[in-house]
Amino acid sequence: MEDVVRWMRGALAAIGVAALLAGCGDKALAKDAYVQRGNAICDASHQRFDALFGDFPVLQSDVPAFFKKATPIVRDQVAKLRDLHAPAPNHGEVKRFLALGDRAVADYERAQRDETFGAKIFTENGGKNTEGFSKQAAAYGLTKCKSDDQSGGPKLDPATFSPEKRAYVSQADAVCKRSIDQQKPLEDKYLATFPPTMDAWSGFIPQALPLERAKLADLRRLNPPAADKATIEGIWNKNQALNDKIEAAGRAAAAKDENALRSALKPTFSGFDEVEGAERQYGFQVCGPTD
Repeated sequence: MEDVVRWMRGALAAIGVAALLAGCGDKALAKDAYVQRGNAICDASHQRFDALFGDFPVLQSDVPAFFKKATPIVRDQVAKLRDLHAPAPNHGEVKRFLALGDRAVADYERAQRDETFGAKIFTENGGKNTEGFSKQAAAYGLTKCKSDDQSGGPKLDPATFSPEKRAYVSQADAVCKRSIDQQKPLEDKYLATFPPTMDAWSGFIPQALPLERAKLADLRRLNPPAADKATIEGIWNKNQALNDKIEAAGRAAAAKDENALRSALKPTFSGFDEVEGAERQYGFQVCGPTD
């Protein structure tokens, strides 16, 4: 299940790009002033968008409510960017990415009414218009109009580890790689669009959770360096607790109890972030890290 949440985060991190359709303005700013002020607004807008994930959408039926909150953020920032008068030599370039921003707003508005479409663009990094805006604005210099790197920083270099730790990390990563490969067909079948329907959760969890528990059991059989045993045991204990919450979510999904499913799943998203961060900090290359 951690592998699945990692996959989700990749999608969710990218959708944050749409929050950053930002700018501000006076008339005829020089490009450096335009970029500086635009980036400042992008950064502030990103913070507003991040706050929406305190009420994380768990089911496809949650999507319209999410976009109802997100749309005003996007619309407001596009309007501010339009108020900024780009340097005359760059007017055409700015106009092109502004047009993509308008289309992204339209996508978000549609997502308030159409949960299937909303889940689609939620999964697809905010949709092609959001991604197009992000790339073009960043190429112009509005680098803050891209989503933050959610990978937790660079991975540690195993060459710096002791031989004992390097061997242990290699063994653990092989276990995690096997689990990722086993879970991928289930993700493709049930979670190709996120958030999924209740039926998709009820199909996915009973098949994915045993794989996750088996992975954890295999990891516990490995012997970490003596000095690291407490650290590793702490990570695996947190992972076990999260698996127990996923089990509760599976029962809720089987019973078609939406409220119970939300209550069980929402804490796991931040919980898996914490576990993944600890795994990366220890030095695992596959267990935990996302790129």
